[in-house]
Amino acid sequence: MKKADIVVIVLVFLLSVGFYVIYFTNNANFGNINSYVVEVYYDNKIVYSVDLKEDTNEMVKITTENKLLYLSIDKDGDEVYEIINEPFAIENNHEIINEIVIEFGHIHMHDANCKNKLCMNMRIGNNPLVQIVCTNDVKVKLVSDDKAVPWIPVG
Repeated sequence: MKKADIVVIVLVFLLSVGFYVIYFTNNANFGNINSYVVEVYYDNKIVYSVDLKEDTNEMVKITTENKLLYLSIDKDGDEVYEIINEPFAIENNHEIINEIVIEFGHIHMHDANCKNKLCMNMRIGNNPLVQIVCTNDVKVKLVSDDKAVPWIPVG
């Protein structure tokens, strides 16, 4: 065998391992999806969170007006939103409108008034590594509510 043959074999092996790791990292099943919480952020502050269960089917609407952020929820699909708390005071004065659909196994941005609307193409399945990030400071994450202590090697 020539030296070039060995180099080619090693490169093909490393590429195969790389594709394997990328595939299973993106398609990993992270355990029971019932142990996840959907968190909605505005300006890096949590404004809403909900436990993700099989019957979860909500639409969250975030709007701003006169430096106040309003959060309303449609829990029964009748397109009637209920304001769930007092408005939050915010620093900036740009107007936003975001609608987030939260369903078991599928979370997406239904509507957004940001400039590029890229967030409307983002989806979260059951992978907590994926986030929805909008240019108007709205972010949606799927996080584990597992309170287990992380593994720490001893000695």
